[in-house]
Amino acid sequence: VTFQTADPSKLEPVDPTSPDEWSNFIMGIFTEYAPLIPPGNTCNIRAAFSGNVPLGSGLSSSAALEVSFATFLEAFLMDSADINEKQRAIDRAVKCQHSSNTFVGVPCGIMDQFVSSAGLEGCALLIDCESNDYVPVRMGAAPSDNEQAVIVIANSNVKHSHSTGEYPIRVQQCKDATEALQKGVDANISSLRHATMQ
Repeated sequence: VTFQTADPSKLEPVDPTSPDEWSNFIMGIFTEYAPLIPPGNTCNIRAAFSGNVPLGSGLSSSAALEVSFATFLEAFLMDSADINEKQRAIDRAVKCQHSSNTFVGVPCGIMDQFVSSAGLEGCALLIDCESNDYVPVRMGAAPSDNEQAVIVIANSNVKHSHSTGEYPIRVQQCKDATEALQKGVDANISSLRHATMQ
């Protein structure tokens, strides 16, 4: 992708009708980090991307692309001593999700960006999507039988597309259920996680 702009806030997606256009993810991340460029300075970037996450397979390739470019931009736009690494991972994930939602037009949650931003080898992540906090959980041998956890990734041959995903449907279902609980059970329930079995 090649683009030039004197005002990054005026950048627009290459193809606003195609949320799967990968260059939109790069441009969106650039708009998130452009405010960090000191006034009066220009930013010329030439970058190549390579990876082994299959595109369109539902394995978060767009989040991996966003987070890798965001990490690249942070390397020369931010002072490495100004923030702790955990907070930086959280901020990066939030910026990447915001870019997906607002610039690219993908109605996604934050899980994929969080995993790419804060994931650690040998660990799962316990993510609190309300507070944006996370805890790495070591995936080792099971204490009862000394067997290793096994994670299988299988090719279902089902093409994943952001424009036809189920996420917006689930978000609406959760909102509808929350509203029903507020009306019929407790007006103070702000999300399904605050509902109890009582």
